[in-house]
Amino acid sequence: MGNEIAQYIEWRYYEGIEYFLADQYENHGKHREFVKALNKFYNSHPALWQRAYTSDGFDWIEADDADQCVISFARHGDNPKDDLVILMNFEVNPYEEFRLGVPRPGVWEEVFNSDQVEFGGSGVTNEGVKFKSEDKPWNHQDQSIVLRVPPLGGTILKYVRPLPAKRTTKKVAAKAVKAGTAKATAAAKKTAAKVKASADAKKGSASGKGEAKASRAKKA
Repeated sequence: MGNEIAQYIEWRYYEGIEYFLADQYENHGKHREFVKALNKFYNSHPALWQRAYTSDGFDWIEADDADQCVISFARHGDNPKDDLVILMNFEVNPYEEFRLGVPRPGVWEEVFNSDQVEFGGSGVTNEGVKFKSEDKPWNHQDQSIVLRVPPLGGTILKYVRPLPAKRTTKKVAAKAVKAGTAKATAAAKKTAAKVKASADAKKGSASGKGEAKASRAKKA
């Protein structure tokens, strides 16, 4: 008891919890906001509790990175769209470009970070960044991303949507052929119009000459 305000002393049955700390000291108040936000996040993300007691609700991504003091794992709910990737850094230093394997290709975004300034952290976050997974195997996963990792903190990523469809060579070639055909058709129409105009001009000229000749013959 009292962890939600990070009180200094262990709870004692014979005296009350030091709730005044959260009101009188900024760091304790920010820690209270962190616990409040974490509880709200937990309740609103089924992947954290729907399969909490079955093996298919959890997968390790990296459990053996002792050199960097980082662990990462995936949590799954009943719906794959609720998948979360969680990374924890137990090192005092942050990582600005940390490669992390993700369990499925697509776009991922950070939805929670314990190092946010409003929680008393240093602000090493990935706020507003949309991570497009790359075809680079990492942590026993086929896809990976590169992100910032906070010191002595954790970050949670959520699957957002599939990657944009790639333009295939066949589609590009078909589009080029279609454009070429349209261009050739326009050129042919233009040429046909010129030929018709020339023929009409010649016909008009011949008709004029015939009329002039008939007029001179009549006068004679």
